Amino acid sequence: MHITSFIVDVLPTHLELACRSIAQIPGVQVHARTERGQLVTTLETDTDDQTSQTFAAIGQVPGVVNMALVYHQFEPDPEHEA
Repeated sequence: MHITSFIVDVLPTHLELACRSIAQIPGVQVHARTERGQLVTTLETDTDDQTSQTFAAIGQVPGVVNMALVYHQFEPDPEHEA
């Protein structure tokens, strides 16, 4: 399991739509936002590739102008351990 946290900068004029769009991406949660368009998000995925693909998908959301990785951790998933 990969756990990632990042800040997403969104144009304030696109904030509502971007928040809804980003929150609908599987594994992504929007925890907080500012009026200036900064979103605090987390992402949970199973693989590095899924993390990269999701990060790229968020970058394609209209109004997203920047993303900054804050934290990334890999943990074994207890449900898949023998």
